[in-house]
Amino acid sequence: MFRHLALGVVLTLAWAPVAWAGVIKSQTTGTSKVTLSSTENYIVAGNNDITVTITDTKGKPKKATVSSLSFNMPAMGTMAAMKSTAELKPGKNPGEYTGKVNVGMTGSWKVVIAYKDERGNHRANMQIVAR
Repeated sequence: MFRHLALGVVLTLAWAPVAWAGVIKSQTTGTSKVTLSSTENYIVAGNNDITVTITDTKGKPKKATVSSLSFNMPAMGTMAAMKSTAELKPGKNPGEYTGKVNVGMTGSWKVVIAYKDERGNHRANMQIVAR
């Protein structure tokens, strides 16, 4: 019986239309943990659905407002610097913001997430690689 139950759970999970967000990068800044996630589990050159989650350092959602999110690539040789921004809106859960961003090319990008919580204005800086 247990084998049939386990098989049923595995098949249900395999066929369930769930959009789980995979963590790209997290950074702790002061009393907050800022996490960037994507439904693809990574950032791609082109359009990306993203989620920013702000929690306390123990993982409890925080009351915070994300004011901006940008992906920045510095100038290299004759290539000009590149910048992509995302417009985020409150997500389904507290401390969660969702949106879309179009990343111009593969390579290393600096992600800057500006947010405000009960302690003031903060910035989380993360280095990611777009595929």
